[in-house]
Amino acid sequence: MKNRSLGFICFGCMLLLISLGFSCKTANPSTRKTDAFESPFESISNFLMLGKPDKALEAYEKAFKEKPGDTETQLLYARLLLFAGKLKQAQDEIDGVLKQEPDNTGALYNKAILKGLEGDEKTQKALLERVISLDPAHTDALSALGAIYLYDKDYKKAEGMFNKVVAADNNNLVALLGLGNVNYHQKKYKQALQYMNKAIAAEPDYPFSYIDRARANRTLNHKEEALADLDKAITLDNEYYYSYFDRGRLLLSMGKRDRALQDFNTAIKLDPNNFVAYIFRAGILEEKGLKAESTRDYEKVISLKPEYYFAYDSLAILYYVQDRFLDSSKMFAKAAGYEKEKFSDILLAAVTLKKAGKEKQAKEYLKSNLKNMPSGSWQYHIARYYLEPSAESSVLAMANDEKIPRVRAQMLFYLAVNFLLQNKKHSAVTFLQEVVDTDAWGYPERRLARYELDKFSAK
Repeated sequence: MKNRSLGFICFGCMLLLISLGFSCKTANPSTRKTDAFESPFESISNFLMLGKPDKALEAYEKAFKEKPGDTETQLLYARLLLFAGKLKQAQDEIDGVLKQEPDNTGALYNKAILKGLEGDEKTQKALLERVISLDPAHTDALSALGAIYLYDKDYKKAEGMFNKVVAADNNNLVALLGLGNVNYHQKKYKQALQYMNKAIAAEPDYPFSYIDRARANRTLNHKEEALADLDKAITLDNEYYYSYFDRGRLLLSMGKRDRALQDFNTAIKLDPNNFVAYIFRAGILEEKGLKAESTRDYEKVISLKPEYYFAYDSLAILYYVQDRFLDSSKMFAKAAGYEKEKFSDILLAAVTLKKAGKEKQAKEYLKSNLKNMPSGSWQYHIARYYLEPSAESSVLAMANDEKIPRVRAQMLFYLAVNFLLQNKKHSAVTFLQEVVDTDAWGYPERRLARYELDKFSAK
């Protein structure tokens, strides 16, 4: 299957493991005493649980090289190849079985998993349906089809598939987690929690069950329970990026910023190419006053995910408060390019150009963007004022008449910055103070006004 998830379950991995016939109870084999006479299957299971599919293949070859084996042995080899990502070799093994036995359900199921890994959902579904037509009690195929329906948000069909599995095996981990996620996505959080509890009771050493239950607990505002679940998930698998990221977010919501920072640090260490942990870490670092460190994180976000345009405003503000006005202008302009109707980003790009002493460029930029602003908007009138200073009195009157406090504060910020550049300090400080005192949290203009006021006060 593709890199899909049931909620946050590593579902393709789980289905492969189950199809291999290994219980999730063998997880974390490093904590178990090794039996000198353990079976070859036990060795294969241990290597899989340790995330070492190549070693599992070696264990297979060592055990069965001298024994060509029957169809089941051949299918086991194909599944191991799938797990190791050797899709072409796996397909050859599967096709070899199907050539001799066209209706072999094990081979057809393996081929369905293969098609899922290749991204061919249509063929995958058809193969799973064929398996079920040949063997209506094939729980692996029912579970896999349920997972596809769940991913496609067809919750009714997904629930039907998982219920059939549970009817045959009421401790089936995949089906119980599947039903938990079906209920979760339908906002039946208490029912979701019940199924996740059953999944954990059935397989207490499977870490992803705790991740899913943590999500349900958090949605129900059971934060301590969610934290305990994530702690357990990390104890069972301390190398999974998402557990640390999710726990970091939870800790942040609980006001435990230092602990959250540690988790985001670990998440980034485990997967330095996943951009989301950098976002949260950047926010914490900025709150701590570590501007340079926060700036580096937002720059990393943009390098990893350029289309994540929310980071541009944050980075632009950080550049601004470090007096890097040209860099700030570039970021605000990029943000404006992504959010076409967020006209304040156009104004901020112009303001930062003016702050950098690039008055001519600021005017050219505003002229090129003026046509995109509704002529009745306050942003349009601020832009016209920057282009034609004689419009100051009309803009002041417009700001004084504005009934929405947040909009009035935004307008006053642009007036204040222009007054600072004209050395009209008294008026500028008066306006900046009003902007800061207005309940306009979350708007760049307020944050920048605070910086300008603090800088002016420090002189």
